[in-house]
Amino acid sequence: MRYDAFEDLLYCFCDGRTVVLKAWNGLGHAYYRQLDDAFFDAKSGLALLDSSNLKLLDRETHRELLLVREGNSILCAAFTRAAVVLSWVGGPVTAYELKNGHELWTHKPNGTHAYSIATASDDRSVWVAEQRRILRLSSDGEFIDEVSGSLGLSFKVLPYSDSVIRDDLAVTPNVDLKQ
Repeated sequence: MRYDAFEDLLYCFCDGRTVVLKAWNGLGHAYYRQLDDAFFDAKSGLALLDSSNLKLLDRETHRELLLVREGNSILCAAFTRAAVVLSWVGGPVTAYELKNGHELWTHKPNGTHAYSIATASDDRSVWVAEQRRILRLSSDGEFIDEVSGSLGLSFKVLPYSDSVIRDDLAVTPNVDLKQ
């Protein structure tokens, strides 16, 4: 399921069919047969629709860009001020420019793919969770920072949602956390 804050809709993906519900009342809004996934920027009208084509939509300006695929399926997506960054299943992390859809950079993660990505608080860089580390990549794909450790397969990086400035990150195993 994916929530679209711009239109207040909930996209539900099941068995090759997508049901779109009005979030405020749960009533049906639309049905799609060939929409594999969708990703939405919570702060703007940007949407990424993954079907036979990979489309980046700016719903405020009604502009549509086709992006070049780097794999069959997208694991996760993050929107920065200037790019949409995608983690491809079994493939790289790729950034595409919002203005024209051109590829800005590609990062080959350690392991199979990046498990999770999220926009950093500067709204330019992204955090990328790989098999044994979390790293931060700049707007041009350059390494900024890294947190190492055995993260396992279920690690998730959550995007920032407030205006707090963060300059450090700590990863603590669950067994070391006090309840």
